[in-house]
Amino acid sequence: MKKRKKAIKAVVAVVCILLTLWAGVFFTDFACVSKIKEPVFAQIANDGGNPFYKGPGYSIEIRYYENTQDVEEIVMYSAFGNVINAVIVCR
Repeated sequence: MKKRKKAIKAVVAVVCILLTLWAGVFFTDFACVSKIKEPVFAQIANDGGNPFYKGPGYSIEIRYYENTQDVEEIVMYSAFGNVINAVIVCR
C-alpha cells in the first residue's frame, strides 16, 4: 500500500512539474505577442510569406506590412483554432 501511494505521489509530482513548465512556455510567448515581438519558444513552421510559429498547444501568426518589415498584426491561436491573443498595429 505504501509503494502504491509513493508511486501516485511521484506521478502527480511529474504531472505538476510538466504543467508548470508548459505554463511558463505558454505565458512567455503570450507576453511576446502582447509586446509585438517574435515568440521565444514556438518554432517556425514555414519560411515562405508570413511566418507561422507552432508551440505546444498553440500557434502564432505574424503579418507584416507589404512595403516595410513592420508588424501589421500578430495573432496567437489555441490548438483548437480559437484566438487567444491578438495585436493589430496601426501606423
